[in-house]
Amino acid sequence: GHYSEVDGGECLPCPKGMECAFGASLASSTSYPRLLPKYWAAEDAPTTVFMCADEKRCPGGDPGACGPSLHSRSCARCAEGFHW
Repeated sequence: GHYSEVDGGECLPCPKGMECAFGASLASSTSYPRLLPKYWAAEDAPTTVFMCADEKRCPGGDPGACGPSLHSRSCARCAEGFHW
């Protein structure tokens, strides 16, 4: 698939680890590139994608999403009071 950085902008290839539906745009609040399971991207850099250890850590979906009680880049850190 492809996406654009602005609505109606140049079409760019969907980054590895992301799914880009028809019409996906970073400027859209409804149709934007989404992460596949086992991939993570920060909310402020949604197309810079990192591979994760497993789907439990990085469930996919919206940039910045992590599994339960996990956070940080690639969901590599546990929330306070939790351990892996």
